[in-house]
Amino acid sequence: MSCREGLMSPKTETKPSVG
Repeated sequence: MSCREGLMSPKTETKPSVG
C-alpha cells in the first residue's frame, strides 16, 4: 500500500502509513 493510498483508504487508523 502506498502512502497516498493509506491516506485515502479507511485503513489509515489501522495502518498509519503516512510517509
